[in-house]
Amino acid sequence: MASKTRELEKDEQQMHELWEQILGYVKRDLGYLWDAKVQRKISNLRKEVKKIEHVLKKIHAQYNTDPTRFKKEIKLLHNLISHLGRGKCSKEWVSEVHTELQQTISIIEEEKVLLKRKVSLVINAKRKQIELPVFEHGNFLIRAMTSEDFKQVASFSDPALTEQLDVPTLKKLTKHGYTFQAGVKGIVGFVAEEKGTGQIVSRAYAKTWHGSNFTKPKYRLTPLGGYEVISGAQLMKNATTIVELGGWLTKDGYRKKGLAQAVTFASLDFIYRMLLVGYGPDAIFITNVGPLRPKDNGTGLDYAQKLLDRLKEKSLISEAKGQQLATLEGKGEVLSKPEVEEIFEGLTVFVVEGGDTLEMPYFFGAPRSVTSPAYRISKSLLRNKTVVNIGGKDYHTPITFEDSKEMHPEHGGNYTVAHLR
Repeated sequence: MASKTRELEKDEQQMHELWEQILGYVKRDLGYLWDAKVQRKISNLRKEVKKIEHVLKKIHAQYNTDPTRFKKEIKLLHNLISHLGRGKCSKEWVSEVHTELQQTISIIEEEKVLLKRKVSLVINAKRKQIELPVFEHGNFLIRAMTSEDFKQVASFSDPALTEQLDVPTLKKLTKHGYTFQAGVKGIVGFVAEEKGTGQIVSRAYAKTWHGSNFTKPKYRLTPLGGYEVISGAQLMKNATTIVELGGWLTKDGYRKKGLAQAVTFASLDFIYRMLLVGYGPDAIFITNVGPLRPKDNGTGLDYAQKLLDRLKEKSLISEAKGQQLATLEGKGEVLSKPEVEEIFEGLTVFVVEGGDTLEMPYFFGAPRSVTSPAYRISKSLLRNKTVVNIGGKDYHTPITFEDSKEMHPEHGGNYTVAHLR
């Protein structure tokens, strides 16, 4: 009898430990799966243990669309579902877990986006009609971009942006949509629409890449003691499927309303939804443009060229051209930190400290402008800060980002990256 009691106590302890780990996944992901059908099923089940089991099986089945990515979650859920199936759980444990589950569901119901729209997108080379949420953000609707928005989106631009989104470009990129085919780029766009007027006042995109694009000469300098050259493939940890967040632009008169953050959240929400159905990327990145080029600094000097000139002086490259950096990959340190500091002498950047904007000498990864949306959003993601407040609720990204240790040799900026596999 004592032995059986000890065995039950051990099982109970295992279930407590499993649930403590799994509860975080339930809070993170149940909202993405919650719909009227799941709600009805839960309501029709009388026993609390059956309600718990149904929710866990629903999440487990979703994770099984990508068993490699969700390997840990699948194992933990399988173990707990197995315990439940054997009936080795006390009434007290079931009651406690059911209460926590109900609390989570209540929060989901309160936060549930009531407005959804069907959007026609190319997903993995197939056109699909998918339902996506429309978030209300003050006097604006935050939603996926459709072909009807192209003219408005193309009507405002910024010469500083690398890629200008005119109507032909939008048609070309959205034709491929959310796809990871080799040699093909696609985008899924997100916009802020002003209520009443229907005017598009802010936009951003999630651009999709195949990893083979990053094996080409996209080289970075990385400070590991000194400076050495690595390829883009290394930067992305040889990811096969990659998403780039970018294209932030808000119309004059609509800035400082949190719209760039809002469309960023919509982008990440979409990517995470795709991840849960097996179409997620291996990596996500943001490029934070730096101040090395004359157009991006106040000195009129090309510091990227100065860097290449120094490499040629040291006979490390035959010509002072960017493509020559490819020949330095794998050769270890090519410039010492003091050498690089000398090259960048006189280059200053502006940073915000304590609410004040200060001018200071260039430092690794410094942006060309502290007002750059990419830089500000990157900092919020890196600090795990709120991405956007929607309807009084703080929304955080479910995806964890890190600051890369690489700088782009052409503009001196760095990268914010999330590795998802």
